[in-house]
Amino acid sequence: MAKSNESKTPQGHAKHSMREQADKYIAARANRGKSKASGATLRSDRTVDRYKGDLARVAEAIQHEYGIKRLKDITQTQAQMYIDQRLKEGIRVRTIQGYAKALELLPNVSDLVVPSRATDSSDKPTGTRAYTLAQIKEIQKFLNSPKSQLATQIILESGCRTQDLASLRLNSENPITNARISKLHSDRFAGREEWVKVNFIGKGGHEYISTINPETAKALEQNRLTNPRDFRERKQENVVTKQYYDLPAGKILSTQWSRAADHALGLKRGLHGLRHTFAQERLKDMQRAGMVWEKALECVSQQMGHYRASEVKTYLR
Repeated sequence: MAKSNESKTPQGHAKHSMREQADKYIAARANRGKSKASGATLRSDRTVDRYKGDLARVAEAIQHEYGIKRLKDITQTQAQMYIDQRLKEGIRVRTIQGYAKALELLPNVSDLVVPSRATDSSDKPTGTRAYTLAQIKEIQKFLNSPKSQLATQIILESGCRTQDLASLRLNSENPITNARISKLHSDRFAGREEWVKVNFIGKGGHEYISTINPETAKALEQNRLTNPRDFRERKQENVVTKQYYDLPAGKILSTQWSRAADHALGLKRGLHGLRHTFAQERLKDMQRAGMVWEKALECVSQQMGHYRASEVKTYLR
């Protein structure tokens, strides 16, 4: 890191290493289970672990440079100089943004200057993540069970996340009473009025509604569990989801799909690509039905568990 005029005299004292301090600091600010709408950032085990790692890495580097002992003594200037130096070293902007977000949780740090990812030529997508419908049908043939085939079909039709699939419920059995329901477009299911409404629990406990084909819904009922079971995603064991259908979900299903895609077509794309396909196909359907682009984006966003239409644009490349 570049040298500065700030004193390198060790400040204060600490009983714990900088990494231990970072772990404790982030853990104390975790908001598991809070909704996205609440503004909470650290809502999942994965996010908490990422912030712990980023803050520990940054804090140890700043400690080495300035001789500080306590995490809370890191200043705005020290944090910005760390960010600036990493940029000069050619670290990806996306990685540096993670460092900045972790640092901005500290009491003496706020609003660090970090460029947009759009300025990073190494962060450009090299190709689409979406699958064609023909590719999906071919890959499904190589999945190891009818349950896996059904699970991937539900993801394609509803646009849900792989992990969210574990929380699947029929909306008729478990209506969502979220206060924000009234703010959603009433015609977001345009063209699918006869499809079956299903609920999912997404990131941070956010609930959302999508639809599946009636034939898919019939097949789903054949896999209903007599007694709901607990579902725990790998590396997120603290988050327990009640699963009402005997279908694979999360990492297990993703691994099955990746192997099938490689075997069937030699593709190295993950199951998340089905969510991209959903977004692209659903937008086409809505536009063919005469819906204007901006409104179609909002409707698709809401079906996918988002509230901002801009988030859907990620799925269109």
